[in-house]
Amino acid sequence: HEFEYLTGLNCDYVEEEDLDDPKCEVTLEMRAFWERLGVDIEAGPSQHQLTQACKWATHWPSEDKLRLGYLAIYAGFIAARRTTSHTPVNLARLVMDEEKFESYPWGRVAFKNLMEAIKGAELWKSGYVMDGFVEVLQVWAYRFMPEFGANFGAPMPNAPETPLLAYKGIQGLYKA
Repeated sequence: HEFEYLTGLNCDYVEEEDLDDPKCEVTLEMRAFWERLGVDIEAGPSQHQLTQACKWATHWPSEDKLRLGYLAIYAGFIAARRTTSHTPVNLARLVMDEEKFESYPWGRVAFKNLMEAIKGAELWKSGYVMDGFVEVLQVWAYRFMPEFGANFGAPMPNAPETPLLAYKGIQGLYKA
């Protein structure tokens, strides 16, 4: 429940096989949207592809702009892989159903991805890049080591209830 508390994301329980592979039928509308994105229907979009799509999405219907925004959140924070890596397509396809996307337990998916990244980190190397929603670890440190959070987290005045939104982080220190 701590991950849900820190992020505000839904962490409701879902069977493991349904978590990674929700049933999402490929429709003509989905094919058209993926084509508009410039992404193969069998591949999830990368963050780089979504950034490129933002450049030409200004004249898209509002429903497709919302889908693009949801995909950006999914790719950038939930899947949180390298910017050129494709995201898991089965989960990315959920953007076609707004209600299903909004109620999906993304917190559980993000937590699972982060734990897999931590377990796979090669800590003996002099440097490494970690996939996953790593910002949660930073917010956890701010929240549960208050002096550290006060010195390095740049806590916001009148901070929102969700801890993830309550700190500016290092960027806030330089703009203070």
